Amino acid sequence: MAFYFEQERFVEDLLEKAKKQGLYEEAIFEIDAFRSKGQLEYLFIIGEFTKAMEREGLLPLTLRRSGGASVLAYLLGMNKVNPKEYGLSNRYFAKQESIRFEICLPSNQKKAALDILTSMTEIQEDAHGRVTFGRCGYQVSLLAHPALGRIEELERMTGVRYKGIPLDEEGILAYMFEPYDGGYWMPNLKGCYVSSLKGFYEAFKAVDCKKLPGLARLHALFNGAVKDEEWFSDSLRQNGLDMRIVGKDQLYGLLVETYDFREEDAWQIAEDVASGKELVEWETLLLESKEVPQPIIDQFGNIRYLHYHAYGAQSSYLSYLLAYYKFHFKDAFLSLLPKLPFTSCVGPFFYVDGQIKAHKEPLSRFDPNIRFLDSGMSHFEFFDSLGIDGDYGNYPRGRVLYDNLEHRFLIYIDKALDKKSIKERIKGEFECGDEGVEVEFRRDSHYVHDGL
Repeated sequence: MAFYFEQERFVEDLLEKAKKQGLYEEAIFEIDAFRSKGQLEYLFIIGEFTKAMEREGLLPLTLRRSGGASVLAYLLGMNKVNPKEYGLSNRYFAKQESIRFEICLPSNQKKAALDILTSMTEIQEDAHGRVTFGRCGYQVSLLAHPALGRIEELERMTGVRYKGIPLDEEGILAYMFEPYDGGYWMPNLKGCYVSSLKGFYEAFKAVDCKKLPGLARLHALFNGAVKDEEWFSDSLRQNGLDMRIVGKDQLYGLLVETYDFREEDAWQIAEDVASGKELVEWETLLLESKEVPQPIIDQFGNIRYLHYHAYGAQSSYLSYLLAYYKFHFKDAFLSLLPKLPFTSCVGPFFYVDGQIKAHKEPLSRFDPNIRFLDSGMSHFEFFDSLGIDGDYGNYPRGRVLYDNLEHRFLIYIDKALDKKSIKERIKGEFECGDEGVEVEFRRDSHYVHDGL
């Protein structure tokens, strides 16, 4: 595939696109950075590569790392998220000594993408997905992304191309952010590339997130890590997301653009905060002298690791696309998900006069970070609540648990209940085993009744 690089024509076309989209100043800043590094040709080749992939029906959908903040990547179609709409700063991206884009694809499309690039220029690939090409040894990473594989399948099943999906459909946003009080699973976002960790859910509630830019900031935070999630949620409630450091690219841009830090100083502070290091004296003094607000400085000590705000924006975008398919084509969407029993329950039960008396707690109420999901209700407390005469030890009993690692139910039963018809009734009562999830019945000395 032959191509001819006319540098000035290329720059003019980029700036014309930038003017139309209100990105002119940001584009000028990046073009100067690429020019100073001798990488304008790199930008051109990657742009042509992206066009060729899309002509072949591939999905070069997302950029990882700081490249997601590049307005030039957006103008050339490498990135589908407008950085300005998400408040992304391209300062950190442009500051890097050598710029390398990281393009994500469905895993089954990587070979086709490499073939396209090979037809354009000689390439070499290493074990980490980094591809070196061109006379100057430029680099790009091609990485498999599971969410893109799902989007590819949904395109095929529904006939709806992701590029035609509107990004401002109010019904989708309302669907994504519908309040849920049943636990930490956030059902409408399950399978939509949103983490369902307890900390994420608590933060989600704390800031009353209703728009994609807010979700992007939360995504960025939880791509990294905080040391104390309780402190973190309290901080969000007090100060909101506007005062929250969510990525090292965001922190670097904030220090340079808002508080007039020298680039070298801002870079060092951002790198130290991002890696969870304790700030040294000169950094602390400089932050104070520049009058950086204390609520921002207070966050630094609670950061274990800080990822990229730009990465969070891409994650938010993917979440929206998947939620769109889930909202409009639910059957197709659910057919691609692992069959996890979120409506099933766990808890203790008794067998009284031929009836199953069960205390049921839905799995959707549990913290998904723990191995065994089990009700905290004891048989003694549950029996007392039933108002049945006699001792609870006189009645056959059992307990349903869920092994979150092995994805199976464990049902402990009295030997008197070890009959096919009764076991089927227990499964039906707790709604377990209906979605192909394994159910294992066990005997245990705790569940031996004394007889009537």
